[in-house]
Amino acid sequence: MNRLINPKFASDLKLEARARHYKQSWTAPMTDARAAHYKLLTRGSVSRGLAQLAGFAAAAGLELAIPFLDLRLVEFCYGIPRHLHGRDGWNRWLVRQALEGILPPEVQWRRDKTEYSASIAWGRRRDFPLMDEVIRAAPGELDRYVNREALQSEWDWYRQQNDYDLGMGQAGHRLWRCVLLDLWLRRQ
Repeated sequence: MNRLINPKFASDLKLEARARHYKQSWTAPMTDARAAHYKLLTRGSVSRGLAQLAGFAAAAGLELAIPFLDLRLVEFCYGIPRHLHGRDGWNRWLVRQALEGILPPEVQWRRDKTEYSASIAWGRRRDFPLMDEVIRAAPGELDRYVNREALQSEWDWYRQQNDYDLGMGQAGHRLWRCVLLDLWLRRQ
């Protein structure tokens, strides 16, 4: 169990049993790609991740747009026969084919993805004063949900990391979620 969660709160919610159930349902074998896509789209992490990305984008004055998650496209892709999802060693083969003549070939057929760690690290460094204020604040509503001592300990460790680790680490995501929860609780 995540040590940042207040043990009483975790106990009241029977969080360990819920986490076990969630993990078992997610690690159950998939029968095919369609079942895997359905599980991925309905498990909640996609919407949680998108909410986080939207928050990061808004903090930078940007609007998040993810064309691949447009409902019409998702429904269309869900109906595509399995053999068209990947072909000749390429994932997203059908999309790559559809973009012929629209994207330059070096983009259309690239195998790597963009690395966002530096951007996330920059944003986090910029928000360090706010994060420090929230994490070091006197006990309050946040403490019903979060183990303040563990939160402060993880924050002290996190501040010592280099920029690459700041962008990639799960610690940063956990800390930022705690800060956002505290800010939300203060507005209620």
